[in-house]
Amino acid sequence: FFGAAALSFRKGVMVYDPEAPRELLDSGRQRVLVIDSSKIGQEATYGFCPVDRCDVIITDRGIKPADLERLTRVRKVVVAE
Repeated sequence: FFGAAALSFRKGVMVYDPEAPRELLDSGRQRVLVIDSSKIGQEATYGFCPVDRCDVIITDRGIKPADLERLTRVRKVVVAE
């Protein structure tokens, strides 16, 4: 499980820390991104990984329907209640 500062549809998962631990992506069997819906469609300073490196994306029900549709085309998305 990991979080991020933003999820850009152009640039992928993004962070503000250039030293963010990218080794997290290789340390488990699944990569689960937990991200607030307000951060989807936004950009931060540094790229962390492409969206397709995430096995599952968990967000809240505030996600815009168009963003949910777009994300579910490339990854499994779980909307928490």
